[in-house]
Amino acid sequence: NPLALVPVLGRGARDFLKFAAIPSPPAVAGFFQGNWTNLDNTTASARGSIGNFSYRAEAFTAGSAAIVVTNHTLHLFDARLARDERYGTAGLIALNFDTQRLYLSNIFSILPPMAVTRMIGPQTAKAVEPYRFIDPPTIRLNGSLDVRESETTDMHFEIITERFNWSKFNVARSTSSVHWVTNTLLITNINA
Repeated sequence: NPLALVPVLGRGARDFLKFAAIPSPPAVAGFFQGNWTNLDNTTASARGSIGNFSYRAEAFTAGSAAIVVTNHTLHLFDARLARDERYGTAGLIALNFDTQRLYLSNIFSILPPMAVTRMIGPQTAKAVEPYRFIDPPTIRLNGSLDVRESETTDMHFEIITERFNWSKFNVARSTSSVHWVTNTLLITNINA
């Protein structure tokens, strides 16, 4: 169980894993090369999959990814996260430990948005809560952000919704492009 590693991991990994519930061990195969105490000369690579688990009380039925850690950066390739018949995929998710910058490439999701935002954290969930997606939207995402602050955020979303409401708006179907840059959301190409 990866939670058994919590006492030996760095604070960031400990803080991340404290929200995980992993009832069964994941399947992981990989290698480690270098010195665990000197990340400058360390490379780790693995392929992992996991069955039923939860994060911040949001349950998922499966997850998998190829994982590479090198040059102070964690890379997840070909990641997949499933919640019954709903899922999300990622071509690449990368986190640079030094800059705390998160890179997202070729993200696709038909997961319920509130499940994803609650998994990210309470502040994100609260920001998205007024927007009601009766059916989970189709979302494509590319971009990057600093995990500590939003001043350098640059994220591009393509969103298709079925049965969406917000305030006095009730929409049967819509498509839009959303560009989140710094603390501004630019919504364009709306077709509803």
